[in-house]
Amino acid sequence: MNIDESWEEVYKTLYSSTDPIFNEIINAQNKSFQYEDYPNGARIIAVGGFALSRGLTLEGLSTSYLYRNTLISDTLMQMGRWFGYRPNYDDIIKIYMPSVSVDWYSQILQSTIDLKEQIKNMENNHQKPRDFGLYIKEPSNHDETVVLLITARNKMKNSQSQEFLIRISGDYKETTKFSLSDTDYNREVSETFVEKYASKFDENLLYKNAPKEVASELLSKYIFGGYNKLNDKVASTVLTDFDRFDIKIAANQNSTIDDIKHRHRSFRYEEKLGVIALSNARLGTPTDGAFGLDASAQQKVKKLDIKSQKQYFSQFDKYERNPLIILYPIKLNATAKEHQPTREFYDEHKDEVYWGLSLGVPNDGKKPLTYRARLNTVRQQQLFEGEHLDDFSYLEESEDEL
Repeated sequence: MNIDESWEEVYKTLYSSTDPIFNEIINAQNKSFQYEDYPNGARIIAVGGFALSRGLTLEGLSTSYLYRNTLISDTLMQMGRWFGYRPNYDDIIKIYMPSVSVDWYSQILQSTIDLKEQIKNMENNHQKPRDFGLYIKEPSNHDETVVLLITARNKMKNSQSQEFLIRISGDYKETTKFSLSDTDYNREVSETFVEKYASKFDENLLYKNAPKEVASELLSKYIFGGYNKLNDKVASTVLTDFDRFDIKIAANQNSTIDDIKHRHRSFRYEEKLGVIALSNARLGTPTDGAFGLDASAQQKVKKLDIKSQKQYFSQFDKYERNPLIILYPIKLNATAKEHQPTREFYDEHKDEVYWGLSLGVPNDGKKPLTYRARLNTVRQQQLFEGEHLDDFSYLEESEDEL
């Protein structure tokens, strides 16, 4: 930092610059301090509690000693009086507080960022708050004798607290439920992507070593919906952790990039939810995880006797393979004949193409994401209905049928 003044010059003015500083207690009984009484500016050490932390803005605030605490997150945020614009002197702002407060503010910041991402996704999906399942991460209370709440309990009476574990490293996730409100958009995203990068796919409809910027055009735009385990959180984490991806179009045999032959899947239509649920809660086949493996990795598969999609990723680390994105163009099979809404939906939409998406991630040594969150009623319903949809009529299907 370049400072024009020398220490000798500063030393001569220390007394005159500090002499005008005065102390002022600010509370409910003493509200006499007014900036208007100091036309040349006030130099003040303000001491107070509730009134100071929430009821007064100190102009030119540069140093804060925050000892006061609270057990409510939203109140704690309101006590952060140092936030805001500090033009020309933001480099000299200092904040002193206990380590527990530093930890709590850090957690509140992460929860706020996460909530803003949800709201951004809601906006991008053209959804209204009443249709969107929101959650707020609850603070991790390292001191079990002290519990930090999101807000007052009476304001959370319709919400529900739940523990979450999201396994990404060495895992494979699919979109097995399609919300009708999203299918047209996802079809456009998928088909536009295929058309744009048609020249990058080989004769097996595989795009090897795609840059993360290319993969982001799928993972960041595709709407996963509230009923699938593959979601925006998983996608954004993988895009952060990996630079190269393999992208496969899982079409039927004899397909080319100019003539994609669609797979067929059995389904059930849940009219109340406006959701297409694929049978067996499965989008692809157990061997789809082999897409993108080189000859050495394929030999390893034979030795390991791999039998599930997940094993193609849990048994390989990030140096042996890339994350794999699979696009599934599918048409619906006429099954579940006994279920009238499904039968009627099939008759009306049997010629339409639906695009599913899966994501497999090799082992990178990272632990699963674990956190506790408080869910609004819409998110609670989505989780409940998602589990219910997974339970419906498991059907026997061969890989040829898929």
